[in-house]
Amino acid sequence: MYELLISYLFFLLKGLTVVLLIAAVIAVLASLRSNKVESAIRFESLNQKRQDLKKALLQQFAKSGVKASKQAYKQYLNTIRTKKKLDSGIEKLSKRGYVLHFVGDTKASAVKALREEITAILHVAQADDEVVVVLESPGGSVPDYGLVAAQLIRIKQAKLRLTVCVDKVAASGGYLAAVVADRVLAAPFAYIGSIGVVLTMPNIHELLKKNDVDVIELTAGKYKRSVTAWGKTTEVGKRHTKEKMQSIHDQFKDLVVSYRPQIDINTVASGEYWTAKNAMSLGLIDDITTSDTYISELTTTCEVYTLSTPKKRNLKQMLVASTQAMTQTIIDQLQSSTMV
Repeated sequence: MYELLISYLFFLLKGLTVVLLIAAVIAVLASLRSNKVESAIRFESLNQKRQDLKKALLQQFAKSGVKASKQAYKQYLNTIRTKKKLDSGIEKLSKRGYVLHFVGDTKASAVKALREEITAILHVAQADDEVVVVLESPGGSVPDYGLVAAQLIRIKQAKLRLTVCVDKVAASGGYLAAVVADRVLAAPFAYIGSIGVVLTMPNIHELLKKNDVDVIELTAGKYKRSVTAWGKTTEVGKRHTKEKMQSIHDQFKDLVVSYRPQIDINTVASGEYWTAKNAMSLGLIDDITTSDTYISELTTTCEVYTLSTPKKRNLKQMLVASTQAMTQTIIDQLQSSTMV
């Protein structure tokens, strides 16, 4: 029995090798193909999606046999038929809206997809179309969120209307990006603001010294590595670092004022954050509403499309997934073989 089990195990390992080779070939072919096909960015009509959902729900309730539900479904179908007849006789002149979603981490990693989606919109949008960015971010790295803001500014430079919707939080770097919009909308209890700069760094110099560990770091330039995690922190180094942070803060404030000149910048640039009601009274946002409400209203006047970028798995991810699947198969087979 033991020899049979070992033989079976080697058989499964051979199978794993074959699966990995096949996965590698598929990954390479997919990579080559991706360089030739059109953009992976997808445009989905929200108008059509909502219409299909409404039809499905009305149809479901109509099947319940309730007279009012049947009448509502019949009336809806008649409305759709009438609309199609009107649309077939005239050219559609309605504006279009585009919905993007940005969920930011400390490195604003989603900016890669955001910049590509914005580029796609700029290829097809017309003047006076609207772009809605549903943004959620507590902030992060200064250069990364500066890039997010720069990408959103591209939309305005193309003469498109830009609206940012905040359902949860747009603080610090998140607000730095949001403030460039024509309108900033926020859900009632969303956190807004935190116009400030922070630097947090542990310092283990004394711990290293206590354990007789020397860290050698050579620099050229008076202020190179003013503050580090392992070196002795000097007053000169701390003062220089604070000056650099103040410079960034001043630039942050200048950006806010340039897009919202009515704001009392000395009041809002304290590093504090507020819920939407107070943020609106301070001039940080323009209205209190959710992204769902705003986008739903937009579909009544525009053809609205939501953009998405499917995440592609690289060769490493595909191999890991294949290995995990095969390993789990081996484990399942071994467990089933030893069951009594």
